[in-house]
Amino acid sequence: MNQIQLDISIVKNLQHGNMIRNHLPESINLHITKSCNYHCKFCFAKYSFMQKELTLNQWLGIIDEIASNGCKKVNFAGGEPTLVPFLPDLIEYAKKKGLFVSIISNGTGISKNFLDRCGIFIDLIGLSIDSSNMSVEKALGRAVRNENSSTPYSHVKVIREKAKWIHDYNIPLKINTTITPLNWKENMQELIRELKPIRWKVFQVHKIFGINDGFFKEFGELTTEQYYNFINRHQELNPQYETSNMIRDYYCMITPDGRFYQDTNNHHNYSDSVLEIGVLNAFKQVAFSEDKFNQRNACYFRELLKSKNTKLWR
Repeated sequence: MNQIQLDISIVKNLQHGNMIRNHLPESINLHITKSCNYHCKFCFAKYSFMQKELTLNQWLGIIDEIASNGCKKVNFAGGEPTLVPFLPDLIEYAKKKGLFVSIISNGTGISKNFLDRCGIFIDLIGLSIDSSNMSVEKALGRAVRNENSSTPYSHVKVIREKAKWIHDYNIPLKINTTITPLNWKENMQELIRELKPIRWKVFQVHKIFGINDGFFKEFGELTTEQYYNFINRHQELNPQYETSNMIRDYYCMITPDGRFYQDTNNHHNYSDSVLEIGVLNAFKQVAFSEDKFNQRNACYFRELLKSKNTKLWR
């Protein structure tokens, strides 16, 4: 089965049911803040009807509840999660609850002080980079807000530096890349080989109506053929690919104010607050495809737990 046939198969499985599980998935993304020091134009981690972001104690309670109901892995995300002062407390607490702990970051908050404090509790760090070209990254919005330095900001330089530090601390590295009309023709093999991730996840840019429409108005649409052109060019690096269709109803995510949310039909759909009705009841209020979750190897972390030195992406 080729890649396009697999994509179609996954979508058909979603359309024929298996949308709701009666238990939590093994992997859950906790979006602990909407704040970010970048302004990525395609970002869809933005939320409607946001209430106040949760406190440390509220997040600790949620970690208790998801750990007791089937979750095995938490990924702290944002926004930019390293902007949250109590992120180290969450990381340590989740690890002591027996969970696999990862974060996804733009790299700006991955300091040596952060790694000194949190490194022993983190099982995986994900960094986001979409191009080896500094100007492309800047056009996409991967740059600090209100930059005043006389030296041009380079997200590529930041990622190269932080990836080296992560390896120095012997923490497995994952790279996330989003393919857009600006970078689909690029060859990133040299950069990815340099960064040495154990897993390279490559997304097709994904539209959420009312959230990131402006990006598509500015740069246009990326076709599936263009996306697979990029994937095929990098096939020997075994990128873990996800088209826009695959992303729908596949991730299990909680917003900064404590609601499950899901992308269904290119719109965000939200549950009631988990603080009010509990995680299991809230989870049942959003769509989720267990088939898609399993077919996309979302439980790869089990292999990583067996041997953190295994080069899964080779």
